[in-house]
Amino acid sequence: MELINLNQIPKSALHSIVAIGNFDGVHLGHRKVINKAKKISNAQKKKLSIITFEPHPKCFFKKEFKKFRITPFRKKFEEIKNLGVNYYFNFKFTQNFSKMSAEEFIEDILIKKMKVSYLITGFDFVFGHKQSGTVELLNKYSVKHNKFNFISVKEFKKQNVRNVSSSEIRTFLKEGDLKKAKQILGRDWSIISRVMRGKGIGKDLGFPTANLFINNYCELKYGVYAVEINLKNNLNNCFFGIANYGIKPTFSKSEPVLEIHFFDFDKNIYSELIEVTFKFFIREERKFENIEQLKSQISKDIINCKKYFNEKSFTNN
Repeated sequence: MELINLNQIPKSALHSIVAIGNFDGVHLGHRKVINKAKKISNAQKKKLSIITFEPHPKCFFKKEFKKFRITPFRKKFEEIKNLGVNYYFNFKFTQNFSKMSAEEFIEDILIKKMKVSYLITGFDFVFGHKQSGTVELLNKYSVKHNKFNFISVKEFKKQNVRNVSSSEIRTFLKEGDLKKAKQILGRDWSIISRVMRGKGIGKDLGFPTANLFINNYCELKYGVYAVEINLKNNLNNCFFGIANYGIKPTFSKSEPVLEIHFFDFDKNIYSELIEVTFKFFIREERKFENIEQLKSQISKDIINCKKYFNEKSFTNN
């Protein structure tokens, strides 16, 4: 998949089938939109393109949305690439861009610059200044001017899921409910970040950890998790481990950090890019009266974590 700058569009990306949206999380609803576009691109033998925006418009307008994204750019790009998309149009969301009218967006970008052949959106997609652009406007414009074909995909429904949406996923992650988040995502939630050098507290306790700052991601419940870890420079390397996300109240820390203790691993991976997949919530973070109580609890957590992975391995065989 090729990342495209709007000012340097290759000829091969013109006249493509285009799915457009924020796609934060790339959840089952988003995949339905992209897969519909892919089906059309295969039928018409044309390239498949994605239009999305950075930063997320809600993050741009409301600074309190700092811990908002389910999938920041790197992770979203990777997930969409895995869906077989040819071109990824990443529109930079700026103050000037936010003032563009819906009609200008259609005329200047979709028609003149991209020469879109077919446009596919979700049922609730909005765009343009003050969100004046709607699926109804796109449909009317398509029929009246006959410059491109248009279809909006109906809301994705899933049994026992109240609402297939990015906001619902954020709520579940904040509550530590990985199972419900997975029902909407269609996969386990994961993050990608670089290993930072910490204070060595975990090593002093006898449980060395890799430290990650994940402030670019949405809020996650403070607590202990069973995780899988992949080293991004070697995708064949998959490890199991236990992670703690929080402020380490026993040591009076204030900045939340993700600490990961690998099982059966002793290599130096400082500054390396890793992907952490959250499999199971073990317990909430809490303050201990002394270090010995903390060490005892960590040992119990590791036993529970390994039990989880052993049971999953047994049921998958």
